[in-house]
Amino acid sequence: MIRMSGFGEVLSRYENKVEIDPNLKDAWSIPSLKIDIAYGDNERELTKDVIECA
Repeated sequence: MIRMSGFGEVLSRYENKVEIDPNLKDAWSIPSLKIDIAYGDNERELTKDVIECA
């Protein structure tokens, strides 16, 4: 079996954020994180490059 992985950096974007979700709690009643992330042109090009290099 052969396995390949690619790695790249997601650039900071104003729209990306992490917030505490007061309505969603874990088994110990600790609020969970809500993560909002959007990928841009850089990440799409990075993905293409990783596939090509592989």
